[in-house]
Amino acid sequence: MALVMPHSIFIHIPNTGGSWVRTAVRAAGIRCREVGPPGAGRNQVLHCGIKDVPKHLRWPRLTFFCIRHPVSWLKSRWSYAIQRGKLKVKTKRTGIERALDADLNVFIENVLATNASMPSHAMLYPVGWKRIDGRWQDTLKKKDRRIGRTESLISDLRRFLFEAGEKWDDVILSRIKPQRVSDRKSKQRVSRDLARRVCAANQVIMGLGHYDVEV
Repeated sequence: MALVMPHSIFIHIPNTGGSWVRTAVRAAGIRCREVGPPGAGRNQVLHCGIKDVPKHLRWPRLTFFCIRHPVSWLKSRWSYAIQRGKLKVKTKRTGIERALDADLNVFIENVLATNASMPSHAMLYPVGWKRIDGRWQDTLKKKDRRIGRTESLISDLRRFLFEAGEKWDDVILSRIKPQRVSDRKSKQRVSRDLARRVCAANQVIMGLGHYDVEV
């Protein structure tokens, strides 16, 4: 679900630190509630998009979300799927499952062959962006959403909460450290060639996050 606070809305993009944001917001004493489509599965509800939030709740709240370097995002998705035993799933329903391999680089090669812009779609579609005539475009009328980065999660969250006018316990917030567990348990590394190709296919994310090719 989207996390609706008194003056802001957080949209949780998978594998970008959203679970930590939810934990931090509640621990810091910010009043909040979850809003999402009824009847959907848990994963779909947790990661609902901005269009699933009723319009009367969107304005005048500030909306924010986080993105992540596309190579790091793919590695996190791969690691999470491996940990969840998706390699053993016989019916491959999702693009991640169909591309999955025990070798990280083979997985990324599969993604590049079938849906090279998967990171961009996963991170931008839920917040109103669409690929139109081969280019990503922001289709929402209200375009003043704030874009944070997983790599600077704590400082970005503080900035957005301050801009929105939220009140929170900063001492408690500072004690809650983000944990990027899913991509640290594997020692596999993405080859430079594959990393360059992923970045080239996801220039919109690279530009929005001011990322370099190196991760």
